[in-house]
Amino acid sequence: AFSPEGVLYATTWPDEGRVVRFDNLGNAEVFLTPGSPVGGIAFGLKDTPLENLLFVNHLTEGTLTMVDLVTMVSGDGGNPERRADAAVRAALSYVNDYLDQPITLSEVATYVHLSDSRFSVKFSQIVGEPFSRYLARRRIQRAMELFREEPYLKVYEVAERVGYPNAQYFSTLFKKMLGVSPLRYVATAE
Repeated sequence: AFSPEGVLYATTWPDEGRVVRFDNLGNAEVFLTPGSPVGGIAFGLKDTPLENLLFVNHLTEGTLTMVDLVTMVSGDGGNPERRADAAVRAALSYVNDYLDQPITLSEVATYVHLSDSRFSVKFSQIVGEPFSRYLARRRIQRAMELFREEPYLKVYEVAERVGYPNAQYFSTLFKKMLGVSPLRYVATAE
């Protein structure tokens, strides 16, 4: 089955009933081991209350488990540490998807169904830096990519594309993080 985001998921039936997820290269990784053979899987429809839910049909028991793909909370409980890890993975994906938009820690914490403080602590533990520093670093990395790919773009255009509506603030942050201004970076990258 394909998730609403276009990611392929499958079951390993009849072998142990795992749910696997395939990456872009076709490599499978075990996504979920529900403990009983899986007969089938389905996803909730996009833009409905069922969005981000994976439904797992257990073959032998005839039961259905719902798994929240954002938090990895399943209808049968779930490991809190695994949920936090999954929430941080979902947050990283969210940041990459909305890098050009204003993003706050609170907004992302709400998206992954964690309190601001729990999300902040878990994010720092797993990623190795605070959320705000990661977000700024990721935006500057994307800006560097844009300057290399499209050197004709103006600084304010790149700033807007990476979520900074204020080009002066962007330029100051860029220089602080890289030691050179955006214009100097473009000149040396060519």
